[in-house]
Amino acid sequence: MRMRPSVWPGAPVLLFCLAFGGAREVQVPGGPLYRVEGTAVSIPCNVSGYEGPSLQNFEWFMYRPAAPDHSIAIASTKESKFAYAVYAARVQSGDIYIHRVGGDRAELRIKRLREEDAGVYECYTPTTDAQYLGSYSAKVLLRGTAPTHTVTHTHSHCHSHSHCHSLTLSLTRTVTHTECYTPTTDAQYLGSYSAKVLLRVLPDSLQVSGRSAPRGRLVPAPPLQLTLSEGSDLHVDCTALSDSPQHSHLSVSFGLTRPGAPVGRHTLQDIVSVQRDFSVEPAQSDPYSRRHQMGELRVEKSDSGTFKLVLSRAQPQDSGTYHCTAAQWLQDPDGTWQRVAEKRSILAEVTIQTIESQLKVSSGPRELTINSGEVLEMWCNVSLAVVPPPDVGFAAEWYRKATEDAPEQLVARLSQDGFVTMGGRYSGGEGGARHISLEKMPPLPGTYRLRIHSAQPGDVGLYSCRANALVTYPGARVEEVAQRVAPSVGVAMRTQDVALDAHTLLQSSTLHRGDTAILLCNVTVETPQPVRIAISWWAELPGEDPEETAGRLVASLSREGVSETGFRLFGEELVTDKAGPQCYRLRMYNIQPEDEGKYYCAATAWVQYPDLSWYNAATARSNSVTLYPYARAKDLLLIPMVAGVASALFVGIFILATVTCCYMKHLRIRKR
Repeated sequence: MRMRPSVWPGAPVLLFCLAFGGAREVQVPGGPLYRVEGTAVSIPCNVSGYEGPSLQNFEWFMYRPAAPDHSIAIASTKESKFAYAVYAARVQSGDIYIHRVGGDRAELRIKRLREEDAGVYECYTPTTDAQYLGSYSAKVLLRGTAPTHTVTHTHSHCHSHSHCHSLTLSLTRTVTHTECYTPTTDAQYLGSYSAKVLLRVLPDSLQVSGRSAPRGRLVPAPPLQLTLSEGSDLHVDCTALSDSPQHSHLSVSFGLTRPGAPVGRHTLQDIVSVQRDFSVEPAQSDPYSRRHQMGELRVEKSDSGTFKLVLSRAQPQDSGTYHCTAAQWLQDPDGTWQRVAEKRSILAEVTIQTIESQLKVSSGPRELTINSGEVLEMWCNVSLAVVPPPDVGFAAEWYRKATEDAPEQLVARLSQDGFVTMGGRYSGGEGGARHISLEKMPPLPGTYRLRIHSAQPGDVGLYSCRANALVTYPGARVEEVAQRVAPSVGVAMRTQDVALDAHTLLQSSTLHRGDTAILLCNVTVETPQPVRIAISWWAELPGEDPEETAGRLVASLSREGVSETGFRLFGEELVTDKAGPQCYRLRMYNIQPEDEGKYYCAATAWVQYPDLSWYNAATARSNSVTLYPYARAKDLLLIPMVAGVASALFVGIFILATVTCCYMKHLRIRKR
């Protein structure tokens, strides 16, 4: 048994020293401390008010409830073979050891608590002081669950450097007093040289599982195998229970290990946790922090100790192995909370099937040949291998291209909300409004039927259906998660040909400046169906390359007979009208040299369909005629006349100036 100093009997001197001088003081946490069997425990001990070197030694003793006055040596920083036989093996194996935090601070650490470790622990510090002042050990009470014991221990009174006890004790509960004792190196005993703390060992009652048996008892069970579709809600349950006799709190956290990764703490990605105060904290990193803010991640708790993880609108990256980690928390007398137990359980292995892998799109018929003016009808069938989740919607688009290598043009789009959008070619323009419908047929996802009424030759080509799967998130955020394109539908048409020809002539072959130029465009149409002709007049001015530009629009006459003027340099008056059944006329008043150029007409044949839309059935360009404004005869004589008058004026002025100069000179000579 290790000898430790008793309290110094000189009370007046002790009070004087405590009042006017420092005293050694050994401190351990206030007890009792509650810890759980099978877990690790660390009991700190520090010494202050000492003299001598800053590196102090520590010795730990333990008092079991059966013999509360009998100390058992555990470990020492000074002697390697300090432990008694009951602890020697555990000290040698490293299960029990002293961890030095600083020169005057150390911790007794037990990696795995046993039931018999309950008791009072004393920390003793051998003195290095000139006087014995302070405490040299500390004890803690550790409660266990051992059966009833009766212990009798007696010995005679001894002097101040030995243990002196006489006690008979009957126990009905396991209460062990463990003491950490630091042997003194001080010259006098002033202060305390040890401190004690009570450590109680509770049975390990923490249970965590993904499934619960009747009466709340958890049983081992293989993890669930869950297969969900993208966009569905993921529910994973975790039941955490503790039958601890001491009041405790539980915290629960959910984690995920990605598919293919080894299951372990280093591969576990935190998702969300419920703290001991029932506050919910998501993982700090994306995507779970963002999803929690958007309401897609939450934890629901029931009265039976079951925590339910809910991930709304599951995504492919949610696949993997889900874990639940439960921790038991106890509050020490100083108010701090200690995590005394922790267990982890595999809840479920989840596979999220992507919508893209389940989405199928087909179209029909494969080929279609119709007559001009008939209804063009095609369908696009969209299906999923499973029933689509409620937050998953679908949209369909039909595209057309004239040939295999031509660019695609949007025909119509039907959104998941039921709104139809027409492509630019089908939304109006010079062809008029087209009667086109795109509707969704039940059941979900459904068949999308495209109907083009009064089909035109311009509708010939390849049609493809594109289906999009979209997930709607809180806040009206919509995200496309899959897209499929169906094989093309080939559309051919039996048309009634329209033969169109145009010829331009100048009514007068010789025109002078200021005249009115009249151009005629004769149109020839051969077709069994009624057509309307639209005419446009074009000019190719000198200096313009015909290969680079089609010319400048001078005037036009629509199929309804409305005329519009286009380009003319000086903005002089233009008139275009219909001079005969198939003859169209352009009149240009007061022509000038700037109007010189080549002129031609372009004719367009329009066919109207039953839905009142118009189709450009044929276009023809006429020959070009040259317009050259000649100068008039009076314009030709004006230049010589002006030149003659100018010359005469110059000669007259020169002669008059010469005569005047000579006369003035003669007068000056006579005066002399």
